[in-house]
Amino acid sequence: MTQRHQAETPPGKILDGLESLERELKISGFTTQIIKHRARPPTLHVRNPKLPHMDDEISCTPYAKENGDLWFFFSWGHPISHVAHIALAVLYVKHVLRSVR
Repeated sequence: MTQRHQAETPPGKILDGLESLERELKISGFTTQIIKHRARPPTLHVRNPKLPHMDDEISCTPYAKENGDLWFFFSWGHPISHVAHIALAVLYVKHVLRSVR
Protein backbone atom coordinates (compact mmCIF):
# COMPACT_ATOMS: atom_id res chain seq x y z
CA MET A 1 0.00 0.00 0.00
CA THR A 2 1.34 3.44 -0.84
CA GLN A 3 1.44 6.44 1.42
CA ARG A 4 0.11 9.70 0.10
CA HIS A 5 0.95 12.88 1.90
CA GLN A 6 -2.03 14.82 3.20
CA ALA A 7 -0.48 18.31 3.03
CA GLU A 8 -2.24 20.87 0.91
CA THR A 9 -0.76 21.42 -2.53
CA PRO A 10 -1.72 24.39 -4.68
CA PRO A 11 -4.22 23.17 -7.29
CA GLY A 12 -2.25 24.97 -10.01
CA LYS A 13 0.78 22.72 -9.47
CA ILE A 14 -1.37 19.61 -9.70
CA LEU A 15 -3.03 20.84 -12.88
CA ASP A 16 0.34 21.81 -14.41
CA GLY A 17 1.64 18.29 -13.78
CA LEU A 18 -1.43 16.65 -15.27
CA GLU A 19 -1.36 18.94 -18.32
CA SER A 20 2.30 18.07 -18.96
CA LEU A 21 1.54 14.36 -18.76
CA GLU A 22 -1.54 14.81 -20.93
CA ARG A 23 0.48 16.49 -23.72
CA GLU A 24 3.02 13.67 -23.85
CA LEU A 25 0.41 10.90 -23.70
CA LYS A 26 -1.48 12.50 -26.60
CA ILE A 27 1.73 12.54 -28.64
CA SER A 28 2.03 8.82 -27.85
CA GLY A 29 -1.45 8.23 -29.27
CA PHE A 30 -3.53 7.98 -26.12
CA THR A 31 -6.92 9.61 -25.67
CA THR A 32 -6.86 11.90 -22.63
CA GLN A 33 -9.10 14.25 -20.71
CA ILE A 34 -8.47 16.27 -17.58
CA ILE A 35 -11.40 15.94 -15.21
CA LYS A 36 -12.04 18.75 -12.74
CA HIS A 37 -13.90 17.51 -9.68
CA ARG A 38 -15.85 19.63 -7.20
CA ALA A 39 -14.58 18.12 -3.96
CA ARG A 40 -11.13 16.83 -4.89
CA PRO A 41 -8.17 17.71 -7.11
CA PRO A 42 -8.33 17.18 -10.87
CA THR A 43 -7.40 13.85 -12.45
CA LEU A 44 -6.36 12.73 -15.92
CA HIS A 45 -8.44 10.10 -17.67
CA VAL A 46 -6.26 8.11 -20.08
CA ARG A 47 -7.50 5.56 -22.63
CA ASN A 48 -5.71 3.32 -25.09
CA PRO A 49 -7.68 4.01 -28.32
CA LYS A 50 -6.76 0.59 -29.72
CA LEU A 51 -8.19 -1.10 -26.62
CA PRO A 52 -10.89 1.18 -25.16
CA HIS A 53 -11.31 -1.07 -22.09
CA MET A 54 -7.68 -0.24 -21.18
CA ASP A 55 -8.07 3.05 -19.34
CA ASP A 56 -7.32 4.64 -16.00
CA GLU A 57 -7.73 7.84 -14.03
CA ILE A 58 -4.36 9.25 -12.98
CA SER A 59 -3.96 11.59 -10.04
CA CYS A 60 -1.15 13.95 -9.09
CA THR A 61 -0.63 14.20 -5.35
CA PRO A 62 2.13 14.61 -2.75
CA TYR A 63 3.87 11.33 -1.90
CA ALA A 64 4.87 10.94 1.76
CA LYS A 65 7.65 8.45 0.95
CA GLU A 66 9.24 11.10 -1.27
CA ASN A 67 9.14 14.03 1.20
CA GLY A 68 5.75 15.18 -0.03
CA ASP A 69 6.93 15.82 -3.61
CA LEU A 70 4.25 15.62 -6.28
CA TRP A 71 3.94 12.24 -7.96
CA PHE A 72 1.55 10.69 -10.46
CA PHE A 73 -0.53 7.74 -9.20
CA PHE A 74 -2.72 5.14 -10.88
CA SER A 75 -6.32 4.99 -9.66
CA TRP A 76 -5.54 2.04 -7.39
CA GLY A 77 -2.89 4.09 -5.55
CA HIS A 78 0.27 2.69 -7.14
CA PRO A 79 2.91 5.41 -7.76
CA ILE A 80 3.92 6.10 -11.36
CA SER A 81 6.70 8.70 -11.14
CA HIS A 82 7.71 12.11 -9.84
CA VAL A 83 6.03 14.90 -11.84
CA ALA A 84 9.44 16.04 -13.09
CA HIS A 85 9.93 12.68 -14.82
CA ILE A 86 7.26 12.93 -17.50
CA ALA A 87 9.03 10.59 -19.96
CA LEU A 88 9.20 7.88 -17.30
CA ALA A 89 5.53 8.38 -16.46
CA VAL A 90 4.58 8.03 -20.13
CA LEU A 91 6.57 4.80 -20.47
CA TYR A 92 4.94 3.33 -17.37
CA VAL A 93 1.40 4.31 -18.41
CA LYS A 94 2.03 2.88 -21.89
CA HIS A 95 3.23 -0.35 -20.30
CA VAL A 96 0.19 -0.69 -18.03
CA LEU A 97 -2.40 0.28 -20.67
CA ARG A 98 -0.86 -1.85 -23.41
CA SER A 99 -2.17 -4.69 -25.47
CA VAL A 100 -1.31 -8.07 -23.95
CA ARG A 101 -1.09 -10.88 -26.48
